[in-house]
Amino acid sequence: GTGRTPGGGGGAGDSHAGGGVPDAGSNRQSEYWMRFHQQRQRALDQLEKTRAKLRANQVFLSRDYRQGELPDVQIPHAGLIVPLQAVAALESGVARHLLAALFDAIFRKVDRSLGVAEAQDFKRSVRDAVYAILARPIPRRSAALVACLHDVCAAHAELLPTVPDHVTASSIDSGSLHTGILLLEETVRNARGGGGGGDGDGDGDGGGKRRRIVGVAPQASGRPARLEHACWLGLSVLYRHVHDHDVLHGIFVDNLSSKQ
Repeated sequence: GTGRTPGGGGGAGDSHAGGGVPDAGSNRQSEYWMRFHQQRQRALDQLEKTRAKLRANQVFLSRDYRQGELPDVQIPHAGLIVPLQAVAALESGVARHLLAALFDAIFRKVDRSLGVAEAQDFKRSVRDAVYAILARPIPRRSAALVACLHDVCAAHAELLPTVPDHVTASSIDSGSLHTGILLLEETVRNARGGGGGGDGDGDGDGGGKRRRIVGVAPQASGRPARLEHACWLGLSVLYRHVHDHDVLHGIFVDNLSSKQ
């Protein structure tokens, strides 16, 4: 009878040790996996937020080809214009260059397809439409549009302004002061017979060539002289706004001091 007591006690002890007492290693493992799943869930949540931001700024894909694949059909114009519209809607710099490129392409097409008189009438109507836009009150958020229109007009002699006040006002309202300065200086060069559209002779870039007219006595007469005088007045206002007082002094001494 006494021999069974140690054996029984031993069996009870083994059962108690195996099933009743929690294992410390098992607890640590459970805590580890719990933390792992929490960290993984946080990472997934953060990834989803990042993807949502990317989707909000993503350009709509209108057309897709595999690498090396060429379309076997002619791409319609809308296949190019729609993606460009999407990019231009998100990036004002792209929109500015796109609009300028469209003006250049249209004018080249007009010169090839229409007669001289018809082409001049078309460009005159474009000029009137452009300056009708510039004559309106312009908010600061339209600075890219105004700068683009200034660039386009300066690049084409047919679009140079006949009323410089519109250029001055649009430059100040939109904050596009430097493009307005370049347009008015190009108008002065054209009034003096130096050519239009930024295609004059000389070294340096277009801005440098236009800048050299400051300080040269005016040589135009009649209506070009009145236009040039109005341009100098507009330039004096714009140079005052950009705080270039040396150029402003030269304008008054060399170009406005002898005019009423």
